[in-house]
Amino acid sequence: MKRILFSLFLFFTFVSLRAHPLNTSNIEIYLNKPQATLSLRFYIFNLKPLLMLQGDPTEAIVIKHKSEVLHYIQKNIRIKNGADRCRLTPLLFRIEEEIALQSEFQIVCREAIENLSINYSLFFEVDKTQEGVMQLLTPPNDEKLFIFSPHQKEYHLKLDAPLKELDFQNFIIEGIWHIWEGIDHILFLLMLLLPSVLLHNSYRETLLEVLKVVTAFTLSHSLTLLLSMFGVLNPPEQIIETLIALSVLFTALNNIYPFISYRREWLIAFLFGFIHGFGFANAMHQMQLKSSNFVSAVFGFNFGVEIGQVVIVALVLPLLFTLSTKKIYQSLILPALSLVVAAIALFWAIKRAFGI
Repeated sequence: MKRILFSLFLFFTFVSLRAHPLNTSNIEIYLNKPQATLSLRFYIFNLKPLLMLQGDPTEAIVIKHKSEVLHYIQKNIRIKNGADRCRLTPLLFRIEEEIALQSEFQIVCREAIENLSINYSLFFEVDKTQEGVMQLLTPPNDEKLFIFSPHQKEYHLKLDAPLKELDFQNFIIEGIWHIWEGIDHILFLLMLLLPSVLLHNSYRETLLEVLKVVTAFTLSHSLTLLLSMFGVLNPPEQIIETLIALSVLFTALNNIYPFISYRREWLIAFLFGFIHGFGFANAMHQMQLKSSNFVSAVFGFNFGVEIGQVVIVALVLPLLFTLSTKKIYQSLILPALSLVVAAIALFWAIKRAFGI
């Protein structure tokens, strides 16, 4: 058991570095102009592995390696018009505020663009948390959003086909992956579930108890996500990320020393859900959404988060309920897991509070 717990600690310490894994590049493709163009913006620190540097790249270093960077971009953004691959011809290469690269390319295709295939894999080979948020502008002035990630590298589009539901569908998928990759949200849910299985002897009653907890969490984080995305309230990201870590720490410690009764786990979920909602919003803010279907994107993302959270509960709850019938569960498994998670959450809190 000690070896298992130690292995868990090492694993969670490793994945803790990915608690909020959003390194986002922004792509804009203009098909509503006389000449199709692609605009790309990303932070230059992402070029560190490509350029094999010890420290973060500077503006001078990026300019020096301009041809190498352009080649990398052209290799990892592939656009096809039907079966023909289009060429990306550089138009602009500029460092903004010493931290971001703004580039622009002319999209040169043999025929008029009708059936578009876009394959995007920028930085995916070195960072599985990378994402590309693409805004596609088609005649007359239609805007659509697409999200590229290691699990969604390519889109096929018929420009004469309706795209009305794509924003909603894409952001459902994004919401699902965000909570699955956000280990701090997962650990918070896990810490809420651990004591919930001790309250009742029947699985049905346990399921109802968990449903109450999940509903409370959903209501509160949905509210603050919407408030933040619609510009009503936007607390500083560093404070929110620190508070999320502290919410995991408090919930884990509460499992060992119940400040709040296990029967009131729903209250913990509700109160800390407000904070996690701002965390979800921060993830969306990094995408710099400009779509005309902004509302659809926000609600799609939130719906995806709920689906992801339900899947986690569905996978974990049967196992925890089975383990809870063993005497060792309350005496060892619950406190040991909670202690490991508390240590990880304390590490997160210190790291985020002091910007380490």
